Amino acid sequence: CDLALLAVADDGFWQGLGPPIRFSSDRLPAPGAAVTVLGFGQGGDNLCTTKGVVSRIDVQPYPWARGRGYQFIQLPVIQIDAAINPGNSGGPALTGDPLQPVGSGPTGGAAAADEAAGGGRDEEEVGPEALGVAFMGLQEAQSIGFIIPAKVALHFLEDFRLHGAFTHFGHPPFQWQCLETQDMRSYFRAEGQGGVRVSAVDPNVASGLQADDVVVELFGERVGHDG
Repeated sequence: CDLALLAVADDGFWQGLGPPIRFSSDRLPAPGAAVTVLGFGQGGDNLCTTKGVVSRIDVQPYPWARGRGYQFIQLPVIQIDAAINPGNSGGPALTGDPLQPVGSGPTGGAAAADEAAGGGRDEEEVGPEALGVAFMGLQEAQSIGFIIPAKVALHFLEDFRLHGAFTHFGHPPFQWQCLETQDMRSYFRAEGQGGVRVSAVDPNVASGLQADDVVVELFGERVGHDG
């Protein structure tokens, strides 16, 4: 899921760094919510701050997973219009417009590691809240950046806490195509019931599905035409 968990051997590393960043919650933010991104993006050596809003909530395959054969895994992403450049990866995307963003301390990955490991800082201190972790921008587009949502990062941390390693995310054993037009719904006989077309099936899983099936329900939850 394009995240890494880091730890330091000496608790003295945390001295004088102030309260750690906390993930806001496991709920996705609303479009239009303000966001401030911290990191060390290209163009200089000191901390860079960019601001914007949440532009879109989507579900996409992460490039890291897709490049390693996990093309059936799609996870939530938060699209923002704050600049994300090479060097921003791993930095926190903070809620709102914090009056005192973290100065030269660790960014999202290090703060997450401290939270996971129970490392050497005062539990009563409350730091800024993060919507997620910056991880990707589109170089050929303008004002399109993506952050890994807090709920994905929290799942990653909990997985590590329970198993001592990342065991991946559960995923449906198929790829799908949204049935967003009336003509598509008519062709696949999906009028009035929602559902998505199965475009490819994982050959390693005995799912009973085949291409051109229409999935209308998963685990008791209805599936919309938009997936």
